[in-house]
Amino acid sequence: MVFSQAAALVNNDRKWDSPQGQCATTGHVCWPGLTPRSRPFRRHQLIATKRSTVKKVRKNYSPQEKVSILRSHLVDKVSALQLCAEFQLQPKIFYGWLKRLFDNGPTALKRRPTTGKLPDASRHGRADLQEQLRICESREDEQSRMISLVQGRFRSEQVKHAINDALNREEVDKLLTCILNEPLKYRNRAVAILSYYRHIRAGHIASFLRVSHSSVDEWTRAFAQRGCQTLLPVKSQYCKAKDKIYRDAVFEILHAPPSAHGINRTTWRLPDIHSVMAKQGLPIARTNIRKIIKDSGYGYRKARKVLTSNDPNYHEILENITSILHNLGPKEKFFSIDEYGPFAIKIQGGRSLVPIGPPPDRAAIST
Repeated sequence: MVFSQAAALVNNDRKWDSPQGQCATTGHVCWPGLTPRSRPFRRHQLIATKRSTVKKVRKNYSPQEKVSILRSHLVDKVSALQLCAEFQLQPKIFYGWLKRLFDNGPTALKRRPTTGKLPDASRHGRADLQEQLRICESREDEQSRMISLVQGRFRSEQVKHAINDALNREEVDKLLTCILNEPLKYRNRAVAILSYYRHIRAGHIASFLRVSHSSVDEWTRAFAQRGCQTLLPVKSQYCKAKDKIYRDAVFEILHAPPSAHGINRTTWRLPDIHSVMAKQGLPIARTNIRKIIKDSGYGYRKARKVLTSNDPNYHEILENITSILHNLGPKEKFFSIDEYGPFAIKIQGGRSLVPIGPPPDRAAIST
């Protein structure tokens, strides 16, 4: 306090006149005989300035100390906050040490050669490069195998041999049939299971199928526990189109006129049959109604619209008209005129298909 106040009075012309060490200007108590221009004052001023500019020294921990702190957290179950408070650490620094410990763990646990001379740096670099190339080639090989599996290039014997008989013949056939015939949802499951039993990593399978890693794990776990029952589609043996109750109800409706069911029509339509079945408490899809009718040898046909006449000479007149049409020349036109008032026939301009070249002569056209 005294040194800071004395430093504030360095550039002023104030004097310390009081013999008891009291400043006449401010009234603060100081050492007797200490003035701003005296040598002891300047020395104490320098010490006070140095003390005020000293920064807090950061604690640097050695690798052994870091391992000891992390061991206390992982082995002795000491909380991270307690260790940070004890060793004056920021939680971010502590968890950074923990992350580097786990990231460099595989390198520390890597098996080293016990006999012979350790490889030099060049050999070690070449070995790492060869390992990376081998991993890349194996990844491409696995991807090409899964592509061939999706395309159906493998037979059941080849797949069974590739997975070392881990699955029986029936399960392999079901999975291959699912890959070829079922929707994408079930096809991905079958590909994942066969690829997993071929010792392809689940992460590679997930990236190939564009699904999550957890989905592949769940599919393989469910297949190992319950087989194909929960993963592949199970088709029900029951079909309403083959049920005698529904078949008899459909034909009972067809044998009655639509007016008997409150429908103002003379013929039945498929939506009308569907609505009447629902009212009777027998809901059924329209596709099943169509299948019932078709399996019984019946079908819907649209009525043909034909022109006819009450004239007794109708067939004779029709034969004359058809013979004229068959013998009609390229420059001839046929007109059928009914019995109604006078009318005029005029040539109207239009479009026709002509060869490429100059336009034809109009005189030739008129003739």
